[in-house]
Amino acid sequence: MKGTRAAGRRNRLAAVTGTVKVLAVCVLFLTAQFGPIAQASARSPADAASPTDTAVAQAVDDSRSYILDSPNRTGDHWASNISMGGLRPWDLRYTIEYALVLERLGIDSESKRRAVEYVLQRRQPDGGWNDTIANYAGLLLLSELDGEYQAERRAIRSELDRANASLVDVEAETPRDEIFLYRTRLFYTLMDERRSAGELFPNETLKELPGLLLLTPAFEGEFSPTDHAVNHNALDTMISLNVLSLEVRSNVSTDEEDAKEALTEVLLKRRQTSGAWATAFDTMYAVLALHEAGYEVDDDPIRIATRWLEENRQAPSGRFVAFRTPVWDTAWTVQALTSSGLSPDNETVKDAAQWLVDARTTTNVYRTRRNLTLDRPPLPFRSHYGHGWSYKPELQSNWGETAVVTRTLAPYDEMVVADSVTFLFDVQNEDGTWSTWSTDFDPLNESEQSDLREELDRGLYRTLFGDEPVPGTNGHVLMSLGAHGYTVENNASVRAAVDYLLGARDRTEMWPAKWGVRYTYGTSRVIQGLVGVGVDPNRPEIQEAAAALVERQNPDGGWGEGILEGGTFPGWDDAQYLSAPSTPEQTAWALQALLAAGYSPDHPAVRAGVQYLLDTQRPDGSWAASPVMYQGAPPTYVDEAWTQAAALLALSAYADAAGVDTSPDRPGPADESLPVPPWLVANLLVLAVAVAIVVRLREQP
Repeated sequence: MKGTRAAGRRNRLAAVTGTVKVLAVCVLFLTAQFGPIAQASARSPADAASPTDTAVAQAVDDSRSYILDSPNRTGDHWASNISMGGLRPWDLRYTIEYALVLERLGIDSESKRRAVEYVLQRRQPDGGWNDTIANYAGLLLLSELDGEYQAERRAIRSELDRANASLVDVEAETPRDEIFLYRTRLFYTLMDERRSAGELFPNETLKELPGLLLLTPAFEGEFSPTDHAVNHNALDTMISLNVLSLEVRSNVSTDEEDAKEALTEVLLKRRQTSGAWATAFDTMYAVLALHEAGYEVDDDPIRIATRWLEENRQAPSGRFVAFRTPVWDTAWTVQALTSSGLSPDNETVKDAAQWLVDARTTTNVYRTRRNLTLDRPPLPFRSHYGHGWSYKPELQSNWGETAVVTRTLAPYDEMVVADSVTFLFDVQNEDGTWSTWSTDFDPLNESEQSDLREELDRGLYRTLFGDEPVPGTNGHVLMSLGAHGYTVENNASVRAAVDYLLGARDRTEMWPAKWGVRYTYGTSRVIQGLVGVGVDPNRPEIQEAAAALVERQNPDGGWGEGILEGGTFPGWDDAQYLSAPSTPEQTAWALQALLAAGYSPDHPAVRAGVQYLLDTQRPDGSWAASPVMYQGAPPTYVDEAWTQAAALLALSAYADAAGVDTSPDRPGPADESLPVPPWLVANLLVLAVAVAIVVRLREQP
C-alpha cells in the first residue's frame, strides 16, 4: 500500500511539475514578447521628461526662486554691491583712500572704523598687502590714526624695504596704477608734514594729470558744461584732482587761483540731485577737494556727500563699494525672469518695470519718491542729456543702458518706450554707429590731438578724449530696436548699423565689447542684435563668429576669457582672445550667441555648455559671480545680480529652443515610477496558482 501511495504521489507531482513547467514557459514567452514593449512605452518621452530636460527645468526654477529672494533685491529693484577683480587689489586701495579722506576731514565715524578694519584684515601677518601702492597708502593711514599700530607699521615698512621701494621713485606698471600713485602722493603732501609737493612731484609732474583739462578748449574763457573736451565719465575726478594739485603747490599764479575758484564752482554745479557726484569715486575726491578749498565738514556740500557715501557705498564688510548699477541689474533681471516664463504681469516684475520707468534720467518722479536733497536737475554735460537711462538713476544717459531698458519695457509703458526708441535714433552717429556716452564726439582739432597723443598713453587718450563706437553697444541697440519691430527691411538707420557691424570683426573673427569681457560678450550681443533685426543667421559673418566661439570652448564645456592687465589700456584694435578658466557668465553669453546663430540645442557645444551651467549651479540656485564686467580697460568688476540674470537667460533660451516648459505654472512632473503592466500581473497569477497546487499536493498523503 505504501508503495502504491508513493507511486501515485510521484505521478501527481510529475503531472503538476509538468504543468508548472508549461506555465513557466508561457510566462517566459509572454515576458519576452510583451515585456520590452511595455517597458519602452512606460519610458517614452511622452510619459516622462528626459533627465536633461528635467534638470534644465529644475535649474530654471531654482534660479528664478533665488533671484526673487536675492540679497541683491531692494524692494522694487535689484542692485549688487559691485566689487573689483583682477590682479591688483583695487577694492583695498579704494577703501584705504576712503578711510584717508574721512581721516583728513576729521570724521571719526563708524564707517571709518569699518573701513580700517577691512583694510587690516587683509594685511599679511608679516608685512603689508603685497602691493606697493596699497602699502604706502596704508602706512600713511595707520600713521594718522589714533591707536597702537606700531607693529603693523613696522611690518609694512619691512615689506617696502625688502622691495627697495621709494614713494618718489616707484614706477607705475599701468596707467591706472599711475593715477593711484598720483593720488597717494597727493595724500602724503596733504597729510604728512615731512613730505612736500616739490619732493613728491619733481619736474612739475604735479601739473601733468589734472593739467590735461587746461590743454583743451573747454577752459578757454567760461567753462561750458555741454561743450567740454574731456569725456564726461572722467570729468568730475579730473576737476577734483586739478583743485587739489593747485592747493598743495606753493607757486600758484593769479590766473591759476582764478581757475581753481572756477573749477570749484563747476564741481559744485555738477552734483547729482542726491547731493553726490556721478560715481562713488568722484564723490570721494570731490569732498576732499572742497575741503581743501575751504569748505567745512558741516557745510552742506561735504556733509550731504559724506553721508551719502556712508549710507550707499559701503558693504557690510567695510569695503568701499566701487559701483552700484541698479538700472543695469534690474533691467537684465526682469528680462531673465520673463524669458524663464514668469508673466510680465507678475507683481514683482511690474514693480521693477515701474521703478525703471521712474529711473529715467529726465524723470522727476524718482527725485520726488526719494525725497532727494537738491531741488534741481543735475548740470547737463552735453546736448544729448536725457530721455534715456544710465546705470543708476539721475546720471546722464548712455546708449547701451538705454537700449537694454527700452527692450525690457517693451510689454509696458508704450509712451515711454516709443520716446526712448526715438531717442536711440537721435543719438546715432552720422556714420550709422552708436558710441557709448555721446554722439559724434570729436572735440579736438588735429593740432590738439597730436599734442595730447604725445603726452598720453593711447588707451588713456581714448578714455579722456574719445568715445568710439563699440560693436557690443551697437549689438545692444539692435537687440532693442528689433524687439520693437525695426529691421533691415524697414529702417535705413538699422541698415547703416548692420553694415558697420558686418565689417567690424577683427582677426579673431569676433566682435569686442564694453561692459562685458570682451569678445565673448561682444559676439553674443552682436549676433543677437543682427538676428533680431532680421539679418539671416546663416550669413558667413555670423557663422564664422559662432564657429570662433566654439573653437574656444574649454574642455569642461564652459567658456572663459581674460584681459590684459599690464602695459597699456587695450584698444579695440588689440585683437587678442585670452583664454581663461570657464565662468558661468561667459558660458551663458556664448550659449546665447550660438542659439541665436541657429545652432541646434542638440549641438555638442551647446549641450556641453548647458551641462556646465547645471554642474556649477549652487544648491541655493545661484552661480558664483566672476570678474567679467569692465569698461573697456582694467579693472574688471564682479556684479552678482548680472551673473544670475545671464545664466537664467541662457538656460531659458536653451529651454525655448529644446521645447522644455519652464514656466512656473506648468503642470507638475509626471510620476516617473513605472506602473505594474497587465502582462506581469497575469504572469504572477499563473505562478501563484501553480505554487498553490504544488503546496496542496505535497500536503496530501
